[in-house]
Amino acid sequence: MQPETQLTKPIRPTKPAGYSYLTRRCDQEERLRVMRYLSGCRSALIEDLGGEQTLSAAKIILIDRLISLLGVIRGIEEYHKENIMASDGSLKSALSKNYLAYVNSCRLILTSLGLERQSKDSTQTVQDIIREFDENEENRRKEESESSSQIPENSSRESQST
Repeated sequence: MQPETQLTKPIRPTKPAGYSYLTRRCDQEERLRVMRYLSGCRSALIEDLGGEQTLSAAKIILIDRLISLLGVIRGIEEYHKENIMASDGSLKSALSKNYLAYVNSCRLILTSLGLERQSKDSTQTVQDIIREFDENEENRRKEESESSSQIPENSSRESQST
């Protein structure tokens, strides 16, 4: 005789459910509030780093990855908002492991991007330098021509008055 095999579902640990909460379980108003929060975070972060034109493609990719992680973290927080503790009084396993991994990933990305605000790059292009030089040269020539045209008029007036 063969022993009877029992088909039982394995016990799965609780998942963070952050993404699924945002896509399936929250209402439209909550989803819009989270989307506004995330787009505001992205805009503020890009502005703090000096504007989108000064960022490399790699930094933009890191920013987008950070925003995705923030969305999942926000979903986890909302999903487990009311029921954060396990039955034994400890933090739910989904929060203790995965949540901390997401938060640490965000921290590392922020560290690699730089935590300090940066001013926009004020480096001039070659065309800007040439244009500025030409304008200064033109202004200098105008001033010289005006000053040289005033000298003969004054000297001719002086000679006429005497």
